Amino acid sequence: SSNFDIQYHIYTLALKLYLEQRKPDFDYENEFGGVLYLFLRGVDSDKKNSGIYFDCPSKKIIDELESSMGELING
Repeated sequence: SSNFDIQYHIYTLALKLYLEQRKPDFDYENEFGGVLYLFLRGVDSDKKNSGIYFDCPSKKIIDELESSMGELING
């Protein structure tokens, strides 16, 4: 079992926090394009879009993750 969904949610949060520092008016919903994974072992030229995964986690989910991570870090 893989945990790519957990991984990309954490990466998304890290990127959101970084962009908010670099660009104070960063708007997640309008400026974040999403997550694209390319699983090279899963690519099959006979099957359209095989090995390709895209998702754009909602702002609500990323905000909830941020809050949970803050609670873990800050106690």
